[in-house]
Amino acid sequence: MRSAIGKRLATDRWSRWSLIAGIALSTALAGIAGGLPGALAGGTAAVRPESPRPAYVIFIRERTRDAAELKTYSTKAAASLEGHPVTMLAVYGRQEVLEGPETEGVVIVRFPSFAAAKAWYDGPAYRAAREHRFQGADYRALLVEGR
Repeated sequence: MRSAIGKRLATDRWSRWSLIAGIALSTALAGIAGGLPGALAGGTAAVRPESPRPAYVIFIRERTRDAAELKTYSTKAAASLEGHPVTMLAVYGRQEVLEGPETEGVVIVRFPSFAAAKAWYDGPAYRAAREHRFQGADYRALLVEGR
């Protein structure tokens, strides 16, 4: 048994066209939201420039070697963030390793863009700070673009 909408679509070509146009529009909007180059993959519709995606710097401390160096690092790293629009999302909080090797701690910092995170990481203030981190502990550091 057909629904009322199904009966109408079967007999009204304009309703069928509207449904197809709606699906095409939904697909186009999904393509834009997903960062495709046009309204559809390979399409020619104009797309507004995307605002930069946030970026996340993730530090994973695996093993402390010199606590005094880490204390110096902590002070200098905090000062290096002055003037940078960052959000500290996690700072050595409670954690549970679900896969992989154990860690001593994790820090996650959100920046407004990948470029902003790189500018901070490669800037002179953080370059000086990270030398103390290199001396004080074994870390993994990642920069990842988000949404």
